[in-house]
Amino acid sequence: MPAPPEVSIVVPAYGAAEELLQCLRSLIKHAPANCTVTVVDDATPDDSVRVACESVLAGFPQLSYHRIEENRGFVGACNFAFEHLRKPGADLLLLNSDTEVTEGFLEEMQGVLYLHDRHGVVTPRSNNATIFSVPWSNRHMLPAAESYELWKRIRELLPRYQVMPTAVGFCMLVKAEVLERFGLFDEIYSPGYNEENDFVCRINRGGYSAIAANRAYVFHSERSSFGTRRRSLEIINSQTLADRYPEYDRKNAAYYEFLVDPVEIFAHLYAPHRHRILFDLFDWPAERSESSVFALGLFREVSRLAGNDIELFAGVRESQTFFTNELAGQQVYTDDPKARMSFDLVFRPSQIFGWEEFSRMSRMAPRVSYLSLGLMGVRSDFLNSPARQILFLKVAELSDCVFAVSEFANADFEAFYGTNMPMRVIPDGNLLPASGQPAQPTPPYRQDSAQQYLAAFRETLTTEVDVNRLRIRWATLRMLESLPSLKG
Repeated sequence: MPAPPEVSIVVPAYGAAEELLQCLRSLIKHAPANCTVTVVDDATPDDSVRVACESVLAGFPQLSYHRIEENRGFVGACNFAFEHLRKPGADLLLLNSDTEVTEGFLEEMQGVLYLHDRHGVVTPRSNNATIFSVPWSNRHMLPAAESYELWKRIRELLPRYQVMPTAVGFCMLVKAEVLERFGLFDEIYSPGYNEENDFVCRINRGGYSAIAANRAYVFHSERSSFGTRRRSLEIINSQTLADRYPEYDRKNAAYYEFLVDPVEIFAHLYAPHRHRILFDLFDWPAERSESSVFALGLFREVSRLAGNDIELFAGVRESQTFFTNELAGQQVYTDDPKARMSFDLVFRPSQIFGWEEFSRMSRMAPRVSYLSLGLMGVRSDFLNSPARQILFLKVAELSDCVFAVSEFANADFEAFYGTNMPMRVIPDGNLLPASGQPAQPTPPYRQDSAQQYLAAFRETLTTEVDVNRLRIRWATLRMLESLPSLKG
């Protein structure tokens, strides 16, 4: 494979000289020696941008400074640099002045760009870059330094690259042949907003994809731009984009719903924190039963034994008043969409009878576990169905830890499905009231059995998440959600 072309780095700047200096200093440390760096001063009213460039020029021979005498905005400045300042045949890296690059960023971005002919534009991971952010959800947004540390923890768990619905203009590397064929930004979006989305849609219709370089990272402070015009520009340019490329909103919605890597979704759990376990009691009947007595007794005893290193929550519906009364003083989680939490492990103290139940568990945690109560529901042809038979097998295969109430239950499962499925066998530990004694609200649970569950939970939590199983489980459940006819 021939060596990739040189890279022309273009840094549009308008004021904010201190941020620009931080950007340039990071480029001095981390930009390859064979690239060029051009700061495009978009008619800053003073000479602060020029002075900032001159202050580092002696130690940065690749740097050049160019001033545009009439303000063109971000879109116009980038297009000017592409047309007049880019080295012929070079790839183009557009880099905001409010960024700081890190070691190996450009080598990795260009390496990913040339892994396939149809990779057209690459964006790195960042602390503040919408769908390229680490962590990706605004609910878990971290300070820049913490984001970077978290990225270092998960980068090897992510694929080297992935196809994305768009790129982000704070840092995007465009392949030279794509620029020659499609040009850069459409000036209709000037001075800015949605220009990179239009560009990606345009090249995508020509067969090229936007790519995330998961093992490259660039800090981004994202200072506010365009002042009072910001909101109006967003509205006008978003409508222009939607009129031109109706697929844009659809592909972004599909990405958020189905295609985000589960390692990204649970990335915040890779930062140091106190482990959280959820007992999934959402589908229990809201009255006393043998199953609820068992589940509540186990939960309360494990909670008592857990100590300070693990937080236990009981997942219940608000309508389960019986559970609410029994769980006084315990941490209760109702899965309110406005206050959703993530857990390190979700455990269901019963068999899983539906894909919807398993999907909910998997949405809440990167590790899932349940208790297999036996195979009467599938061995009995009166109770069985093809959907249930498949469900029981696949849920076991896709779970991180499966418990069984007896050695027979484990052996019965393996015999029926003709598979090796080792389960953790822990006998039912309920202590029922003695004959003639008044019933307690929920009988106590045997401490030794609860200790076995807790030991198994701790072992599961201290074992690295099985990323392959996590991805297969996630993809399977997303597929079932998109194809309702396949639901059990």
